[in-house]
Amino acid sequence: MMTIATQWESSAGGSFIIRQVNDPEVTRGTKITLHIKEDQTEYLEER
Repeated sequence: MMTIATQWESSAGGSFIIRQVNDPEVTRGTKITLHIKEDQTEYLEER
């Protein structure tokens, strides 16, 4: 199964990188599951 994740990386220099990772070998990190009511899907839109 393909794991799709968002990776946040920082080296404490005041900047950071965010990228999408599609890697079946990703086995660490935090999984967040959102349960959104049908009338609240506006919160899923990227701004």
